[in-house]
Amino acid sequence: MRTILVTGATDGLGRHLAARLAASGDRVIVHGRDPERVRRVRAEIGGTTDGLLADLADLRQVDRMATEVEERFDRLDVLVNNAGVGGGAPHSGPQLGAGGRRRHPPPDRREGPQWHLPRRGE
Repeated sequence: MRTILVTGATDGLGRHLAARLAASGDRVIVHGRDPERVRRVRAEIGGTTDGLLADLADLRQVDRMATEVEERFDRLDVLVNNAGVGGGAPHSGPQLGAGGRRRHPPPDRREGPQWHLPRRGE
């Protein structure tokens, strides 16, 4: 049995994928921001599931989630980075995320990719 973390698994493609993986016998870790939605998805898809909560627009929560994965699970075979972190059209200004935190809009794709890969403790 593989252990698979699906981010953004409480809606849309992530939810569908989590259900398919659970039905095929994989252990699925359902990620979302809303505890009730995570609970509901886990109950609906059945199988062997666990849940994780984090707003991936907040790097502190990303780091906390990574630590939680290390502590709770003996291994992670697959990570599906499905969660959409963004906020509207380019140059639309800051958006509010979960808990009223400020999000910055995604970079203008014409400028090329702009990546920030956080390191432990960053």
